[in-house]
Formats: sequence, C-alpha cells, structure tokens
Amino acid sequence: MRKIAMSERPELTTETDASAFRNYYYLKEELVQFCRENSLTLLHRNEVKQCLNQTNYI
Repeated sequence: MRKIAMSERPELTTETDASAFRNYYYLKEELVQFCRENSLTLLHRNEVKQCLNQTNYI
C-alpha cells in the first residue's frame, strides 16, 4: 500500500464527499477547525457519524 502525503489529500470543504473521509486521514485539529468554520457542532466521537449523515457529508 502506497503512503499518501498529507498534501495529497482533498481539502476539507462543504463539497468534500464521504469517500474522502473514508480514504484519507484528517487530523483532529483540522476537523475541529472545519466544524467551527462551517457552524457545525463539535460532538463526541460516537455522535460524529450521525452529524455527518445529517449534513449530507456521507
């Protein structure tokens, strides 16, 4: 399996599709910043998938 450089990942935007979340690694800090910039509630780990489903990211 080829390692992918962090710079090769898709940028997190409101247009990012679910496959990016499944296929690439995003740092917690990046995800927190993304949520804050897009007025998404920061949730506990077990609630994140539900949040993404509600906002059509998955």
